[in-house]
Amino acid sequence: MSGSISLPQEQFLDAIRQDPASDIPRRAYAAFLRSIGDPRAHLIDLQCPADDIDPTERIFHAATVAERIKTLGKLERDRLNALFSLCIHRPVFERGFIVEADIPIREFTKYTDDIAREIPLLERIHLGMGIKPEEIAQLKTCTFPPHIKGISFGTYYKQFPTPIGSGDACVQELLALPNLPSLEYLCIGGSDITNHGAYQIATSPKTRLLKSLRLPRNFIDDEGVEHLCHGHLNNLKSLDLENNRLSPQSIVHLRSSPLATQLESLNVSGNKIGDEGLALLSERDIWLRLTHLDISWSSFASEAIIKFLESPLVAELTELNLAHHQLSLQIVKKLSMLSLPNLKHLILGFTGLNAGTIKALAASRNLRHCIIDVTGNSWPEDETLPPGFVQRKLGGTPAQKYYDEVLIGHENEIFFS
Repeated sequence: MSGSISLPQEQFLDAIRQDPASDIPRRAYAAFLRSIGDPRAHLIDLQCPADDIDPTERIFHAATVAERIKTLGKLERDRLNALFSLCIHRPVFERGFIVEADIPIREFTKYTDDIAREIPLLERIHLGMGIKPEEIAQLKTCTFPPHIKGISFGTYYKQFPTPIGSGDACVQELLALPNLPSLEYLCIGGSDITNHGAYQIATSPKTRLLKSLRLPRNFIDDEGVEHLCHGHLNNLKSLDLENNRLSPQSIVHLRSSPLATQLESLNVSGNKIGDEGLALLSERDIWLRLTHLDISWSSFASEAIIKFLESPLVAELTELNLAHHQLSLQIVKKLSMLSLPNLKHLILGFTGLNAGTIKALAASRNLRHCIIDVTGNSWPEDETLPPGFVQRKLGGTPAQKYYDEVLIGHENEIFFS
């Protein structure tokens, strides 16, 4: 593809790169784009509103911005796809620019220069449906865009069965690529990675700067967790080991390693950590910075959950995921009585709640500041939603569309569907 960004635009982009935390150069770029009739200016205006915006206007802005960004984002995605036959999916816009997108690896390697030019602040790319040798071979010949900090492979469900451990060699080859930048974000899901792959990730020079590591739906057990704990992941803030082969010993490894005091987000859902592992996760003096915890799809006794909810750690969490547990009436009562001043998002999807228990949670003064997700629980179709409830139909897979999503929150909360 021919063409290039004009000199004035490149100067604006350089100013943004030099001061990434400030909205001022972004607004200046928006003014320039507006002067040449480029609709991308509106995206920057929406996501970088002026500091002196009137409070009343700010409320209106918050109530309308999501839908407008969705519309403008689709226009920008269509513009890019028309430019160079690139199939961009699920672009994520932050402060007026695409920072994350799904791009098939064949198109990514073919249009690397075009991507660097047309998506100048792209940081994270999702490259495919599981890490494979042929994909690594394609990456050997490409030049990564200059701002890439994160790479993701894998889908929620594998399309084809592959041998356990087949992903380990691919991980080793990926991290050995001389053109691979140092990563701050790495996700390799559903790729049959075992402990050897975990060791490669924990010790590679390319992962020293990692802030977020996601390895869901693999075959990592306690030994692999120990590798991660004692590698050189000194900057790691978020760790996702959903649906691996963790036991309580994995939590022992984590709590006795430097990661325990580093992690702000931990996902150990779908593992067999048991009541013992849950108790180990409740120690606030160990997990000093933890604010997001996902322990869904696990098996805990009701007494163990209640004891966990009473722990000092839960009082400091901003997000807690307890989905896919059968929550007893005792647990619901405990949740409604607890003082959880920091909790912003409580996920209780598919937990056997009924209209009565949902109403009890909604009536709790202690949880009025919190959004509660009760997707997939029982709610009569002829029941009127009380103030503070918003009901949304889930789209997507056939399994999802039969469930209602109900979000509970304060009456003044604004929800977007």
